[in-house]
Amino acid sequence: MLAFMYNQTGNHRLVVIDEKNRRRYEAPLDNAGMAPFWEGGKVYVVGVSGSVQGFAVGKEKLVPEKAEAISEEVVREVAYSRSQHRLYLIQTGFDDHRKIFYELSVIDFPARKTLWTKRIDDTGLLTIMDRYVCVTGLRLVEVFGCDTGEKIGTTTVAKLATSADARAHE
Repeated sequence: MLAFMYNQTGNHRLVVIDEKNRRRYEAPLDNAGMAPFWEGGKVYVVGVSGSVQGFAVGKEKLVPEKAEAISEEVVREVAYSRSQHRLYLIQTGFDDHRKIFYELSVIDFPARKTLWTKRIDDTGLLTIMDRYVCVTGLRLVEVFGCDTGEKIGTTTVAKLATSADARAHE
């Protein structure tokens, strides 16, 4: 089965296509959502608002579960690792001085227990590689250990691009 989101103003929808039975299912959503993921025979959507909602594929329609909050902050990016049963989130919030901050959180899923949260310096794409999670932003690349959240390293994107350019000319 294939699942994807339509995020349009006033018309947010989850679409599931059952290729085997040639069926298409749709469910309206209250808010925009991230790319859906599958766990335990259900499809889940994390909303920008920080909620997660599961849907079971019924005989004629998608059967929604009650949405529940997994983040108090705005969710910018999600990645799910089925082998680890972990949901990775980049969240945006404001500190006491109204300065924007970014956090990387790891949630045991489907238990929905936060394992660790770390402040990150730049927001970007999440990539999970074996025991590491990588955040690739516009300015920085940060790498953390998946189990403990220990920061393995940070490098600037400009240094990476310069190094790659230098090697390309050799």
